Amino acid sequence: METNSDFVGSNRSVVVTLLLWFFFGTFGIYRMYLGKVGTGILMLILTLLAFLTFVFFIGIFIFLGLFIWWIIDLVRILKSPKMANMP
Repeated sequence: METNSDFVGSNRSVVVTLLLWFFFGTFGIYRMYLGKVGTGILMLILTLLAFLTFVFFIGIFIFLGLFIWWIIDLVRILKSPKMANMP
């Protein structure tokens, strides 16, 4: 199980992570960058599924879940020790 302290690994840039989070957030690219490939692919699949089912209103609920996941990850990125050590 991962903790807040190891969400942004020691060899990863917080700035790059935040940029990937902002521009490609729901596609899970930032999670793949952090080495969490499985959950990154899961986010990508859920995003594609949400686009495909948006017409049937199922996609709205999937997007809502992804949005909550996306915001929680932002908090975890901002609470990482690397963020506190930035100049």
